[in-house]
Amino acid sequence: MGSYSNVCDFLTEVAKGTINQNDKINKFGHNPDIDTGSDPEDIWEGGGIYACYPATAQTTTIVSTDAQDDITGGTGAGSVKVFGLNGDFEEVSETVFLSGATAVTLVNTYTRVYRAIVTGLGAGGTASGTATNAGTITIAAGGTTCAIIAIGHGQTQQAIYTVPAGKRALLYNVYASIPGTAASKKAIITLRAREPSGVFAVKHQFSLDNAVKPDYSHDFSIPIGPFPAQTDILVRCETVTANDTEIAAGFDLLLVDS
Repeated sequence: MGSYSNVCDFLTEVAKGTINQNDKINKFGHNPDIDTGSDPEDIWEGGGIYACYPATAQTTTIVSTDAQDDITGGTGAGSVKVFGLNGDFEEVSETVFLSGATAVTLVNTYTRVYRAIVTGLGAGGTASGTATNAGTITIAAGGTTCAIIAIGHGQTQQAIYTVPAGKRALLYNVYASIPGTAASKKAIITLRAREPSGVFAVKHQFSLDNAVKPDYSHDFSIPIGPFPAQTDILVRCETVTANDTEIAAGFDLLLVDS
């Protein structure tokens, strides 16, 4: 860390781009509905256990449930920037133009898709504080759903990430919450990581109780890792005590060159 007085100062400089060969990654996710009969579920908009982990790069498509998400004349989203990993697990990204409910094939092929952001509106759209995707946007690799942009959100929310080629990852923070206080709801949350050829092992576990402790955040005094390239990392809700439990969660990573 050189002359930096604490971890926070160092990470701030990484985020500003003043320290080379290091990248700060924040992954945040949201699962709107977990039931006692459906748990465990990973923290992403698709619900259930996340399954988009192809061993080889797959043809990848993007589609909306609403015809207004169309670059040529729609009033919703017109373009989306997709971030992921290619067949060599190297970072790739591209901007794709939407065609409403007709699937569009991306230029790159992907082994992972970890983020997607609406970058522009259709030709009929008018910029405003609420203008974004009109429908649910789904990105699938080889027919398996990898990422979802929920209606009106403008960006994926998935507490899921894979360490790219040429990098190692240090995980230094995890957080989660149960929004709302309508009913008593509790949850057990785990942070899990799967190194290449391994299994999703628990690295940290905690509980949430929306009546007592609805929010949790933990900074690791000694970061977890380093995780090698191709390690998959996620946040999972193991159990809930009530139906219709909503969970938001995420984690922070420092990527360093291998």
